[in-house]
Amino acid sequence: MLRVSYVFAIALVLVGPAYAEDNRDKALKLFEDSNKAYKSGKFEEAADLLKKAYALFPEPLLLYNLGRAQEGLGDPQGALDSYKQYLAQAKQVDDRGAIERRIETLEAQIEKQKADAEEAKRMAEEQARLQAEQERLRREREEQRGREREEIDDRTPVEKYGPWTVMGVGGALVGTGLIFGIRSGAKHDDAVAAPAQRDAESLQASAQHYATVANVLFVTGGLVVAGGVAWKVWQWKHPHTQTTTSLQVTPTGAAIEWVFP
Repeated sequence: MLRVSYVFAIALVLVGPAYAEDNRDKALKLFEDSNKAYKSGKFEEAADLLKKAYALFPEPLLLYNLGRAQEGLGDPQGALDSYKQYLAQAKQVDDRGAIERRIETLEAQIEKQKADAEEAKRMAEEQARLQAEQERLRREREEQRGREREEIDDRTPVEKYGPWTVMGVGGALVGTGLIFGIRSGAKHDDAVAAPAQRDAESLQASAQHYATVANVLFVTGGLVVAGGVAWKVWQWKHPHTQTTTSLQVTPTGAAIEWVFP
């Protein structure tokens, strides 16, 4: 950098008359400031000052110094361009061979950076593809587990609602029996309070009739409810087994028949 500074200073003096005095002085001041910045490790500042100096006074040696600053800054492409421009504009370059070798080194460095960037991009894309594939497989597994948990309900309406209907009918019979029981008690109370023997006997007979009906309804309703409960419990324990239900009608009544496999 010091050798170049010295040569550049002489060059300014020699070719100075071709440019305005103020531009030459400004360019020289910018160059000196860039030299200080470069020695202090402030490569970005040095590069900016050299660009301004070159805009005022296009001396090719400024391009060489700019290339040095850009290398320090970590800008191999910028340094490569500056060195090539320097070789193209300078009339005489004593160390042309060394600069050309430096250019080859920078070109190799840039190619390696491009290759590394392409490899990093490829790896990032591959990583993204693998993550997407893993996410797809995870969703498929969750969906599969969901389908396995789902049970296909192919029961008939009787199998679905039969137990509840039977329990409901049994409950209705028990409720009706309760009503008859209440009426039986009321009739008995009326019989006790009746002043006439005939009326008392008639009321007591009605009370006994209602009591009999109530007992029959209680027993029948309880059995029906128990049957519905047993049916439902059997379904819980055998969820994939179908039952056959039929209605049996006889001259004296009707009955529901369950056939369990």
